[in-house]
Amino acid sequence: MGVIILKKVEVLITDYTHEGYGVGKIDGYPLFIPGALLGERVVCLIEKENKSFGRAKLLKVLQTSPERVKPRCDIFGICGGCDIMHMSYPAQLDFKLRMAQNSFRRLGNLNIQVDEIIGMDEPYYYRNKVQVPFGMRNNKVICGYYKKKSHDIASFDYCYIQPEYTTDIITFIRNLANEYKISAYDEINHSGIIRHVLIRNNYLNEVMI
Repeated sequence: MGVIILKKVEVLITDYTHEGYGVGKIDGYPLFIPGALLGERVVCLIEKENKSFGRAKLLKVLQTSPERVKPRCDIFGICGGCDIMHMSYPAQLDFKLRMAQNSFRRLGNLNIQVDEIIGMDEPYYYRNKVQVPFGMRNNKVICGYYKKKSHDIASFDYCYIQPEYTTDIITFIRNLANEYKISAYDEINHSGIIRHVLIRNNYLNEVMI
């Protein structure tokens, strides 16, 4: 269990975790900082400290990476559906290539040079499988992805990483559940009807629900 120490520090981001968190070091001790980008100098608040690493909250960017962009999604950083929308698309591809090489090195002790990733023309609306949790809030059925590190639902009406018709289907089911008083699952009471909606689609835009 990490110890809460709440200490402000300034660090240079020199690497990423597999979750896309920036990594900065204090006297060799790594801090994992969500939202920080490679090459940035940031002020962060250390919130937990374990034997091998600490976790910190980004407070201020002193030196901004040219790869930092404004995320399209209004609930980015709250919703746990995606982690790297604050990176430019070329930076996202570089991050994924870096993580692939690190995985080969760390798990298999293999020094493999991964080929350049071929990007998409339009790097949105790409997911062909989604599993969306449903829940209740103020006696209304809601749906969305879980907030980071929790089972609290960040409700949405739009999502940029799944096809638009997938979002339409999910919101239609949510509205139908509210109209016909079909309850969503309650994790505490273990009651309710709809717990998740799972949708798959293929390149022909055929859909399975």
